[in-house]
Amino acid sequence: MNLQKAKRLFFQYDGLCFHIWHDGCRSVEATYLLEELPKSLRLEWLEELTALKLKKLGSRGNWRVVSFLVDHRDKRHLIAAAAAIPLGVFWEKCAYLEYLLKYVKLCRGRFSATRLANICDDVQQQALPLRRRVRAETSVSRVDLLIQDAKKLADDIRGS
Repeated sequence: MNLQKAKRLFFQYDGLCFHIWHDGCRSVEATYLLEELPKSLRLEWLEELTALKLKKLGSRGNWRVVSFLVDHRDKRHLIAAAAAIPLGVFWEKCAYLEYLLKYVKLCRGRFSATRLANICDDVQQQALPLRRRVRAETSVSRVDLLIQDAKKLADDIRGS
C-alpha cells in the first residue's frame, strides 16, 4: 500500500470514501487504498484534516468547514462553528447558516437546550441582513426558509 498516495487521496476527498466513489475518477483504486487503511491511521489523519479545516473557519467559503464536521458527525466543534461569521458571497453565507442548523441538530444531547436554541436564534439574526440585501425571488425564498427553519428548530429544542 502506498501511504503517501492514500493520505493524499484521504485529504483530497475529505476522508470520505463516498466522495471518491461519487467523483468517479480513480474510484476503485482510491476506495481500495482508503478502505485497506488501519482504522487508527484513518482516525489520525482525520484529526489532522479536522485541524486544518478548523483553521479555515475565518476564511471565505467557511461553509465547507461546517459541512465537513456534519459529514463526519464530529460534535466537538459546534461552539467554534457558531462563533464564526459566515463569509463569502450570498450563497456561501446561506450555506454556512444552513449547515450550522444541521450541525445543531446533530449535536442535540451533547450541549444544553439553551445553548442550542441560542445558536438557532443567532442564525435567524445573521440571516436577517441577508434577507434585506436580496431581490431575486429564489434568494428571498431561500433566506425566508432559513429563518423559518431556525425558528422552528429553536422552538422545538425549547419544547415550545
